[in-house]
Amino acid sequence: MIETDVLLACINPRDKHHDESVSLIEVCVGRLALSPFSLLELDMLIRSRRIRVHDYAGFMRALSDFLIFYGLRVLADAPVIHSLAEEFRIQYSLTFFDSLHASAAVVYGLTLYSYDAAYERVKMLKWKKPSDI
Repeated sequence: MIETDVLLACINPRDKHHDESVSLIEVCVGRLALSPFSLLELDMLIRSRRIRVHDYAGFMRALSDFLIFYGLRVLADAPVIHSLAEEFRIQYSLTFFDSLHASAAVVYGLTLYSYDAAYERVKMLKWKKPSDI
């Protein structure tokens, strides 16, 4: 499962992890999923102007095409994910979205691919940097 940082690196050719994240997606076509919270986090980054998008609707259509082309399914949200995320926030001091991404990976039994080293603190999480693939 990839989280928002890998997705952002893929769509931004100026990101220092761009080539590596694109390679991950290309090597794992049809075998990766997107965190159920990445679209919401991405939307919040755009609306807060931390990421600039000139044509929001066009951007989201292109993102949808990207996900379909590479066989990236968006996982479903579930209450149990939020319950576990709360535990992760308390126990490991994870941020709101990091706790949700981590708990989704645990609930779905998936490895989480991210550049964020905060995940290595979460004992029950299988986490890898995209460069590890």
